[in-house]
Amino acid sequence: MRKTRTIYFFSITITAILIGTGFLSVPCTHAREKASSSFSGIVIYSGDVKPFEIVATVMEIHPYEIPPRINVAEIDILLTAYKYENQVKEPRLTNQNGSIVEIQDFEKGQRVKVRGLEREDGTVIAEQIQILPKWKKKKK
Repeated sequence: MRKTRTIYFFSITITAILIGTGFLSVPCTHAREKASSSFSGIVIYSGDVKPFEIVATVMEIHPYEIPPRINVAEIDILLTAYKYENQVKEPRLTNQNGSIVEIQDFEKGQRVKVRGLEREDGTVIAEQIQILPKWKKKKK
């Protein structure tokens, strides 16, 4: 009788440990999968894009479109997070001093330097946009 009770006790203990471990590992595994698949933005593959750089004038600003965009020299520049080479990246918007700015700080007619990734459809995903100093007119 005592031997049966001991075996019963150990079997329940082992079952409880296995179930407890199983319940703990399922949420951890699920959380890891969810974190890696939670990015819902633009995914870029290196063969689908080419480097892009231009110094030009801002023609239009569309801060409330999804994704927000700026038109520079008749080229749409998308300002959105993107995944490239397994890294999620955000465009960096700066003024002439290198300080971070928002899309609302851009103005039509400003000169900017745009660095990004050009897609096959001609749109560009911004890596960095920097506001440049105003043109200084030469005195005659």
